[in-house]
Amino acid sequence: MPAVSKTVIVETLFSALTEMEDFPYNNEELYGFLKQTEFKMPKKSDIIRATSAYDCFLKENKSGKGFGDNSSLKELWNSIKSNSTDLDKYQNMANDANIKKGLPLSKNPLSANSKLISQLITLKQHNSTLHGNDSQIKPHFLGKKPHTSTNNYKQWKLSSLSLPPNHVLSKDILAQYKNDDHFDQKIYTSSQPWYNFISTHMIHI
Repeated sequence: MPAVSKTVIVETLFSALTEMEDFPYNNEELYGFLKQTEFKMPKKSDIIRATSAYDCFLKENKSGKGFGDNSSLKELWNSIKSNSTDLDKYQNMANDANIKKGLPLSKNPLSANSKLISQLITLKQHNSTLHGNDSQIKPHFLGKKPHTSTNNYKQWKLSSLSLPPNHVLSKDILAQYKNDDHFDQKIYTSSQPWYNFISTHMIHI
């Protein structure tokens, strides 16, 4: 059995890494890192790579930043992933790019997951209404972690600004709000106005 080529090893490794949910780099950035090392490999093939929603997000939000400078965008991307509307925006951009490349479209599991969560919350609210617990219609929280200090702070802040739960604040504006409100994710007590905001004022699963 012939040895596996360096190209195949690198492409397999990079593909596996970029598919990890919280991995902060895309294929182009990984190859950029590789070029800065002494690792030698044959010239890349002409294989056309599919564009992902995350690739489009980085292209729109990482202007002027060098390789390895993605940490400040991680929180914004995690917020977008929990919002089907915002995620669909980048998935549609990726779909358009892939169509131009002549590549088949693939379903976005993150977007589908957000829509499923929304449907489950609607059913939960409907069931509550049937049992007489319909004191008010509450907004939906579509994120995965309704009990973290950061998510509760964000939703509290959006509500105080009369913004919808799916609104995405830019990282700079959010950072300024956190500073103004003396937010510290390590300190989470009932004395803070955002404490358990999601469980108290929103519907989640």
